[in-house]
Amino acid sequence: MNDYPVIKFTILFAAGILIQHLFNVDIRIFYFFLITLTAYGLLLFKRILQHFPLTNQIILFVLIVLFGMSTATLNKNTTKELPGNVIHKKNTITYGKIVGINLIQKDKLIFEIQTDSIITSNIKVLSPYILKGTLKEKRGILLKFYNSIYPGYKLKITRPIYNARDKRNPGEFNYKEYLRTKGISGTINLNKIDQIKITGIDKDYFKSFIFNIRKEIAKEIDKLYSSQTSALLKGLLLADRSNISYSTKEEFINAGVIHILAVSGLHVGFISLIVIILLGRINLFVRSGLTIIALFLFLFITGVPPSVVRAVIMGTVIILSFMFVRGTNLFNSLALAAFIILIIKPSQLFTPGFQLSFSAVWGIAVFYPLFTEIISKKNIKSKTIEYILLFSSVSLGAQIGTLPFTLIYFG
Repeated sequence: MNDYPVIKFTILFAAGILIQHLFNVDIRIFYFFLITLTAYGLLLFKRILQHFPLTNQIILFVLIVLFGMSTATLNKNTTKELPGNVIHKKNTITYGKIVGINLIQKDKLIFEIQTDSIITSNIKVLSPYILKGTLKEKRGILLKFYNSIYPGYKLKITRPIYNARDKRNPGEFNYKEYLRTKGISGTINLNKIDQIKITGIDKDYFKSFIFNIRKEIAKEIDKLYSSQTSALLKGLLLADRSNISYSTKEEFINAGVIHILAVSGLHVGFISLIVIILLGRINLFVRSGLTIIALFLFLFITGVPPSVVRAVIMGTVIILSFMFVRGTNLFNSLALAAFIILIIKPSQLFTPGFQLSFSAVWGIAVFYPLFTEIISKKNIKSKTIEYILLFSSVSLGAQIGTLPFTLIYFG
């Protein structure tokens, strides 16, 4: 393990996150213990510690675990519960600004609003909350409103606010908790355009720029292809699966390729490969830099979903490692990517996407070289068959790596 320092660090850091998640420890006790122990060791046992490196390692390990626990504590989900006296109240007026807009669907538009104030008949709430708004209207009216708004625009909404449905039966999906992980405290459902008004313009230029790109790409796809094909393309290119029919999703599930519709590491890998092939004759540093730029452009165009964020961070770390570190190790690069993701959002450790993404890459890194060696020893005459076997080895390595989590989540 001496060759894998980042792996050891990341494992201990993740262990700290796990401990804090399971036991919700008051880490102030541990900090007192750690400071006392460290001061005692430095002041009184400096010479002894030099002769007992194991003691140094134990102190360092405890420090890293505490770092993980601290990070988990500081990054706990702070999504606030809406006050009970503003829930399901008639004549509620909500003022706020748009912080996110989904691509328009056939019969509805979904957006997110950060509240400035919530006013009911007997209370005024000034604390900021993120609410998910859903507007259902005739297509023409919906399209006109969709083309008139941008992130940052200020709105006045006259509709009741609701809590999302929580888990009411064992095994049931907890929609309320799902929204909380996205920072959303409640929902507003609108069925008439006169229930929502634009009251001011404070445009978020960066978000508006990205939104415009997404909107224009979606518009061109809709012009060029049938509704079914355009729905699939928007799912693959823009991470918008809202218009894909249930029957189409069922067909993908039955074929065992539903993961293709989830924009993630697979698509990021394809983009990296395409850019590298197209720029194959260019200097390594320029080629790598342009590949990273392409990855981040794809990240923003897809709306910055967590799965693509994970994949782009992972891809960027691996590319930079091969650029600047001689004799770089894929496992160290993988661990560094995991650490960056976990320090930004520790709760990712417990998501199936994080676990499946990293276990898949780990499986490929471990088993693909073994399969390649076996295939090369077989002296296969047909290059086509050899390429098919090598390609299949990548998939098999990923499946072996993800097998434990696949069994846990999908039986």
